[in-house]
Amino acid sequence: MRIKSTSGLFLCLVICSFFVKAQSFKDITLLSGSKNYTILSETGMKWTFRAYTPNKEIYASKVPLVIALHWAGGPGTYEPFHDCLIIPGLKGLDAIVISPEGDSQSWSSPNNSKKVQTLIADAIRYWNVDPNRVVLTGYSRGGLGSWFFAKNHPELFSAVIPMASIHKQEDKLNVPIYAIQGRKDNLFPAEKLRKWVNSSKAKGSNITLIINENLSHYQGCDYASELQKTIPWLKTTWNQ
Repeated sequence: MRIKSTSGLFLCLVICSFFVKAQSFKDITLLSGSKNYTILSETGMKWTFRAYTPNKEIYASKVPLVIALHWAGGPGTYEPFHDCLIIPGLKGLDAIVISPEGDSQSWSSPNNSKKVQTLIADAIRYWNVDPNRVVLTGYSRGGLGSWFFAKNHPELFSAVIPMASIHKQEDKLNVPIYAIQGRKDNLFPAEKLRKWVNSSKAKGSNITLIINENLSHYQGCDYASELQKTIPWLKTTWNQ
């Protein structure tokens, strides 16, 4: 019985060490590196996200904020997405990165739309975030969500980076976009995306489209090297 109790305590310590819980966003104590946080929304819903925070020296001044929307998957999908793609891909940006849990819903759902908007507002209010350097990125389902927010909530972002996704958008989009697509993506054809991007650019959109000749749809973590290339573009965009 004693061994059972000790094992249970050890298991609890291991599991609990991955989550830092707070009653509300303002109660969160940010820790350097990537940690999971769970908060209660104003409507009483539990929202979980994984956040990366730069070291204290960098965070002493205002930093960019990146909201990263994960690909389709069940509970916990946001963790490998955050760790294998987003953090390596944005290394050197020195930003706070929030990867919310999508609750197995599209990112355009009312719950997730409200969640993203609330996380941005609270991060700007309570953390040392530069409101003029808020970026949205996402992969696959998260990429579709990125196009959705670019169209419907451009005022929230200084830049949007959709990956491995497609969106029929032929009107002008009012936020700079850097889209990354794999030539071998069999779900979202690169040339169809190029056609729609060109139509949108003809209406005045500021869109950069990068097509990697070797990547397929199911190589999400391998997009990190392409995501790295967006950092100079972001810095140029912010300086304009």
